[in-house]
Amino acid sequence: MLSPSVSVVADGKTFERILKDDVETKPVDAIKLADDSRIRRVILCSGKVCCDLYEQRAKRGIEDVYLLRVEQLHPVPLKALANELSRSPRTDVVWCQEEPKRPAAASPELGTMSQHRAQLAAFMEQAFAR
Repeated sequence: MLSPSVSVVADGKTFERILKDDVETKPVDAIKLADDSRIRRVILCSGKVCCDLYEQRAKRGIEDVYLLRVEQLHPVPLKALANELSRSPRTDVVWCQEEPKRPAAASPELGTMSQHRAQLAAFMEQAFAR
């Protein structure tokens, strides 16, 4: 779902600093997004965690959480972010990454798969908490 198709790359598209929610740009039957006025949270994310967030949101049937992918981490695309976030000005905005205690956006996996799954489940709960 998150990989660009060959046609997008071949059509000479340029690098996007932020990417709107895939459900908004490529509607799927699995989930519909609420109107901007009903969005309760915008989750800013980058990398593999975006895939995990999309999957969990669909499984949970959540329609009021918008996923905004930040593709350019430095310099932060402030104007583009401000423009997108202005759509829902009273919305809770959070940054989500796999290792919340680590300041870098890069996040290597933990030592074991069971530890990784436990950590993934814990931060998914925090990301989608009411």
